[in-house]
Amino acid sequence: MAEIPSRLKRNADQHLLPGSAEDALESSFESSETAEDIPIFCAGGCGEVMGYVRIGYSIPPRWCPDCESAKASERAVTEAMPSDSDELAELRSPPRDLRRAHLAQVLAVLLIFAGSIHIALGQPIGIYLAAFGTVAWIGVGLVLWRLRN
Repeated sequence: MAEIPSRLKRNADQHLLPGSAEDALESSFESSETAEDIPIFCAGGCGEVMGYVRIGYSIPPRWCPDCESAKASERAVTEAMPSDSDELAELRSPPRDLRRAHLAQVLAVLLIFAGSIHIALGQPIGIYLAAFGTVAWIGVGLVLWRLRN
């Protein structure tokens, strides 16, 4: 059987069970030289050994002081976070309905396409349609930019 590394050995200040139950468990460990001890690691996941227990015994999860304080501070941070009802919601303006402006922008793009088709067919009206569509598209874009802010 392999020897337990010194970094995994139980410190004197670590306690597994309260009072006499721990003493009985330690005396049973000392009396049985063939018993295998299983290290109990911190439930926080840091890897610190909180003690040892024999095979077959069940011990509730143990937390080291560092992980316990980190868990408590995490709990305090989540409690301090604002809830779903935001206090500043009354001060914000409601979101604007920009569907009509987007529709105007789509119509301006359609004018540009129509002008391009007329230009491809050799009709001079296409230049005017494309120019008017471009100016309209830029104007609607500026209005949308202004309304979003």
